[in-house]
Amino acid sequence: LLVLQSVQLIASGTGESCDDGKGTCIDTDKSECFDGEGYVKTGYCAGPSNIKCCESSIDLPERCMSATGPDLLPGSYEFTLRNQGFNDGHSGALVYIPSTFDSVKSKGNLEIVVYIHGYENCIRNIVRRSEDACNCSAGQDIRDAYNLIDQFERASIDTNKTNRLFVAAEVEYDQASDNPGRWAEEGLFRAYLEELLHEHLSNVMKTKLSLEDIHRVRIYSHSGGYYVIGNMAAVGGLTPVVKELCLLDSLYADFAHFDDFVTSNLANFGTTNDEEYRFSSVYTADGGTYQNNVDMATRAKEWVKNAQCPEVYEFDNDGSIDLSAAQIQQYSLLFKLSPLTHNDIPRVNFYDFLLSAL
Repeated sequence: LLVLQSVQLIASGTGESCDDGKGTCIDTDKSECFDGEGYVKTGYCAGPSNIKCCESSIDLPERCMSATGPDLLPGSYEFTLRNQGFNDGHSGALVYIPSTFDSVKSKGNLEIVVYIHGYENCIRNIVRRSEDACNCSAGQDIRDAYNLIDQFERASIDTNKTNRLFVAAEVEYDQASDNPGRWAEEGLFRAYLEELLHEHLSNVMKTKLSLEDIHRVRIYSHSGGYYVIGNMAAVGGLTPVVKELCLLDSLYADFAHFDDFVTSNLANFGTTNDEEYRFSSVYTADGGTYQNNVDMATRAKEWVKNAQCPEVYEFDNDGSIDLSAAQIQQYSLLFKLSPLTHNDIPRVNFYDFLLSAL
């Protein structure tokens, strides 16, 4: 987490009171009161719940003052859906349409990149530049941001991709939780994308796109998003088009779903056309996923041996060198120990995977 710059106390002592013209704040040592704009009020607040009195404010930059979270970035759209993982009053999808996107050329050839974030965060924040990170909930700390939209835009330009959309799917909002919620429901992921395309994106695109236009779905998970990505792939209802799973230091659990994704589609690993399936896991030595990756890589070595396709597999447990584009392109079943930190992996390698994808 980014460290807050300062906390400034303006309240007077216990038992005293102050008045900002909207209400009164008394007994400053008894409780905290939030005004919905990033401020923390020390004291017992009388009057409207959103009053500004006896200010004791977290020194947040102006961009983080919205009660609904960080502002949307240009080119992105946020939607609340009936079919989303959590119906908790928060939006379930943030979509970014890159400058290269052409809805006409995407008919029958649409590629959707879905990103699942980890603990204590929100979709509006994760896409921001790291230096522009915000809090997701009023009064809470600034959360980590990963520069996802910039990476996606840059990769779209560098590869001249005209058919690729970015979707950040919300998990349990700003909670330290791996609960998949409704994402574990049969067919929910299919219904989610169908609703998103048919009812929401149809209003902002030149040409309407539908579920039938999806050719490939790539799903990326960072940190605590493992149960969500596993369920999207296994029971989401889009098995024929979910052709790539990428775990960014995220192999903490749900091993059966990931094993099944690889073994069920191994015949299509290592092909050189759009039918290729991919599974990649980039991990750290100290992020809690190391042994899980070693264990799955060991199982995978037997799978490719039995299927007589060892050339698709790479287990690089040397953490001194970062992931290379050549590795991504050459190996469709990849396990890579990274020298990057847990939070820097998505900040760097998300672009690498997008750039190297077919």
